Amino acid sequence: ALLVDRAHDRLHLVVTTQVDPDLPIGRWRSAGWVNEIRGDALRLSDAESLELARRCGPADIDAEAIVALNDALDGWPIAMRLALVSGWNPTIGDLEHPEWPGPDRSLAAHLTAQVLATMADAERDAALGLSVLETFDATMCVDLVGPDASQSVRSLLRRGALLEIVDSQTSTMRYHRLIRRLFEADLGWRDPLRRVDLHRRAAMLL
Repeated sequence: ALLVDRAHDRLHLVVTTQVDPDLPIGRWRSAGWVNEIRGDALRLSDAESLELARRCGPADIDAEAIVALNDALDGWPIAMRLALVSGWNPTIGDLEHPEWPGPDRSLAAHLTAQVLATMADAERDAALGLSVLETFDATMCVDLVGPDASQSVRSLLRRGALLEIVDSQTSTMRYHRLIRRLFEADLGWRDPLRRVDLHRRAAMLL
């Protein structure tokens, strides 16, 4: 932060991160010093997903299924690439199955290494617990996973790719759809009884 403040326009710094850095971004943004490329700009368009499938997928891959897959993945590039290089050839029937996409091994391994393994215990506990909900607000977070949930959710929001706010007026949030399914699968593997109990309690909140 000191370097940026002192250097002004004599330096161009490129920072890539999965979590918003602990820097005075708001002040720099108001000064016109920051050019941000965030998650929305990095999502694959349908045309880009088809081009990626042409390069990495099976020769007989169905274009309509790829577009549907891209929608189901919310345009997440690494998830699309991992699905394609794993040799999985999706069909529309696969995508309509309620359990799709399930814990694909390569993707689940990537998620565990890149996301869950970097979390503190309390943050991981909240992240997995909230995976039983399609959408939730701050009150539901506390009711479902406990009084420390608010701090954990703020930390998850800073990670950018995990949570997004779908209604700013009510502060309603949701996971990236694939993230939620993989988190819930991981929860069921770690603690199946807790998963059942959380589903029961979540049903009472809705």
